[in-house]
Amino acid sequence: MKVQKKEHREDSIRMRTLNSILHKALTDLLRTPEISNEIYNLNLELSKVSITADFSACRAYWITCGNVETDDQAEKVLTKSAPQFRHHLLTHQVLGSVPPIVFVRDKENAMIQEVERLLAMADFGEDYKTPVTQGHDEIRELGNVSMEAFDTSTEVPPSPTSSLFGIDHANLNRQILDYKHKMRDHETESDFTVLSQHQQEQLAEIRKQKILKKKMKKLKAKLFDDDITPQRYLMEKYNALNKDVEASSEHIELESEDLTTDQQEEMDEERTHPQGDR
Repeated sequence: MKVQKKEHREDSIRMRTLNSILHKALTDLLRTPEISNEIYNLNLELSKVSITADFSACRAYWITCGNVETDDQAEKVLTKSAPQFRHHLLTHQVLGSVPPIVFVRDKENAMIQEVERLLAMADFGEDYKTPVTQGHDEIRELGNVSMEAFDTSTEVPPSPTSSLFGIDHANLNRQILDYKHKMRDHETESDFTVLSQHQQEQLAEIRKQKILKKKMKKLKAKLFDDDITPQRYLMEKYNALNKDVEASSEHIELESEDLTTDQQEEMDEERTHPQGDR
C-alpha cells in the first residue's frame, strides 16, 4: 500500500513538472511569430496545460476575449496550427516525446468574464453601491465608533476608598505579594543549593572510583606483568640456563673429586699390602 502511494505521488510530481515545461514552451511560441504572424497577432494567453494520464493528448487551455467572432477565429487558427506547435517542440527537443496538442477554451475563465460583463451592464438603481464602496463606508463607520469608545474609556473613574476599618488594603495586598515573591525566591535558592550539594557528592564518589581503578591497575601490573618484552624474556631464559650449567658443573667436580679420593686410597692400600701378602 505504501509503495503504491509513493509511486502515485512520484507520478503526480512528474506530471506537474511536464505540464509546467509545456506551458512555458507553448506560451513562448504564442508570444513570437515563429509559428505564424496570425497567431502572434491574436495575442492569446494560456491559463494551464494538462497532459492526460495515458499520455495520449496535451490539452492547452487558452483564455477567451469575450468576443464570439474573435474567439471562434482564434479557435480555428489554433486547431489548424496545433501540429506545427508539436513539431516545433519535438524539433527543439523540449521533451523526449510530446503527445498531440489540443487547444481548448478555458470555460471557467469564460464564465467569469461573462458574469463580469453582465454585472457591468446591469442597472441596480441610483442608491446601489459597489461592494468596494460599501466596504469602505463600513470600515469608516467602525472607525468612528471605536474612536468614540476610546474617548469614553480614557476617562479616569473615581477611585474608591481603599481603607476599610482603618486598614489600608492596597498596602496590605502589596506586602502579601512581596512576601510571596520572597518565599518563592527562597525556595528556588534552597532547591538549587540542595541540588548543587547532591551533584558535589556524586562528583566526589566518581573521583573515588577513578582513584580505586587506577590503584587496582597498578597492583595488577605488579603481580602479573603480561607486557614482558622479547629481550627480557631471552635474558631470563639465558640466566636460568647459566644457573643450571653452573650447578651441573659443580656436581661433576664433586663427583670427580670423590673418584680421585677413592682411587688414591686403593693405591695406598695396594702399596701397604702387596698381593703376595694377601
